[in-house]
Amino acid sequence: MLRIDVLSRTEQAGFDNHATIQQRIRSQLDRFRDRLAALSFDLSDENGPKGGVDRRCRVRAELVDGQVLVTAARHSLLPGAVDLAVRRLARQLRERGARAVHLRRTRLRDEPIASPA
Repeated sequence: MLRIDVLSRTEQAGFDNHATIQQRIRSQLDRFRDRLAALSFDLSDENGPKGGVDRRCRVRAELVDGQVLVTAARHSLLPGAVDLAVRRLARQLRERGARAVHLRRTRLRDEPIASPA
């Protein structure tokens, strides 16, 4: 099962609920669950109550092969920052998967065919 840790340093009412955040994340990254070991989310409001595009979401994804992907996003609303960061992570995972498929196909094509003895 995918482990999701959320560290929140903001008090934005109505969204700072770990269960809600985890549900949104799981729904967006469900198709990559076999490649993800753990996700860590760091949520913050950089300017406090002043407002502006200062809600930040930083995501650290640990893959089952031991590699780590990191992405971040800023938005005026915390849900927007989370959604944007998760979309960026999903794009990285898609691109990484496409590269792996391309490399497998290239290796298979370039391998010499063994002739029967």
